[in-house]
Amino acid sequence: MFIQLDASSDSPEISEMLWLFAKMIIFFGVAGLASVYGLPQFFRLMKNHLRVKEAYFAIVIGMILFVAYFAEISGVHGAIGALLLGIAVSRMTKDEYHEISKNISAIGYGIFIPIFFAGIGLHFSFAFLELEWWIIAVFIGIMTGVKFLSSYLAVRIAKMKPATTVAYGVMSKGAVDLALMLSLLQADIMDNKLFSLLVLGTLITMIISSVELQRKLKKITHFKVGTSELGLVPIFFRRVVSDTPAIAVINTDYSRIAPDVSIKEFSENHDTKKPFLVFDKDDNLLGIVSKKEIDKSNKKTRSIATIADVMYRKFHTTLPDDYLFTVIQKMNSHPFDMIPVVDPNDTSKIIGIVTTEAIMNLLTETKKP
Repeated sequence: MFIQLDASSDSPEISEMLWLFAKMIIFFGVAGLASVYGLPQFFRLMKNHLRVKEAYFAIVIGMILFVAYFAEISGVHGAIGALLLGIAVSRMTKDEYHEISKNISAIGYGIFIPIFFAGIGLHFSFAFLELEWWIIAVFIGIMTGVKFLSSYLAVRIAKMKPATTVAYGVMSKGAVDLALMLSLLQADIMDNKLFSLLVLGTLITMIISSVELQRKLKKITHFKVGTSELGLVPIFFRRVVSDTPAIAVINTDYSRIAPDVSIKEFSENHDTKKPFLVFDKDDNLLGIVSKKEIDKSNKKTRSIATIADVMYRKFHTTLPDDYLFTVIQKMNSHPFDMIPVVDPNDTSKIIGIVTTEAIMNLLTETKKP
């Protein structure tokens, strides 16, 4: 439905259709490869070399318009081209992504989106009222139901939780639908009566989904687990963390290091992004070291300074029978996304760790949609 046909041709020839599909394949291939391998590096290069911040975002906006134009001449709707460019932005670092998204959102909602909806409004009429009222009601009901069902199925396939809440959020997105309908209207494939009815159905769908989304979100509270946050229904969160012991999510495969290893050697041979447990020769836990402690060390003395010099000596531990409620409280009071689990018979011995990721996975997998 996102294919654009030449309205001036009543019966397109087979060669024209084949050329159209060939252009589409070329577009998706080039745009896909560029979005994954080329544009993220291009945006990052421009940001590092341009002194004027506004010029960087002008290039981003210009690239969006260029890709949309390239999509149009390839026989694909421009909105799909712009969406493909989102792949490039999503592959950038978190800070870069939020910076670009914030500025593009300001420009989009300030200029392009109001103009787009104004253009939709200029073509809207009440000609659909000439239809029987039950036809209008059934059509809107089917349209709303099918859109929610398709959104819900997509969310379930993507394994996103909570499914119903996310589905309402996906369902509220109707800009692409409106862009498609406007293109069909301008190509004389759709008459104004059907166009207006579809616009009304889309508007009602967006209102219903927004209202339901707000109602769902009011029931959700954000809970802190280590350095992460997760939105859950309070009753569900308390039930899971109060009934599940640490042993249920324990991980016995953890990273360890000796205290006499130099910081330079440690940085060169290990992934310092994750915390390491520091053990002595008798397998007793001495401390925890992470990227934060490494970054604080003096670069000039890293060849002689050891892990023992920078490791974090004050940390919490937990027992395998401690419930996650207690584990989370301890984890939130020390600067690591993990907590060692000690042997109940010998608290100097470590039998595993509990990580923020493991607790988050438990909460999201247990959560009912």
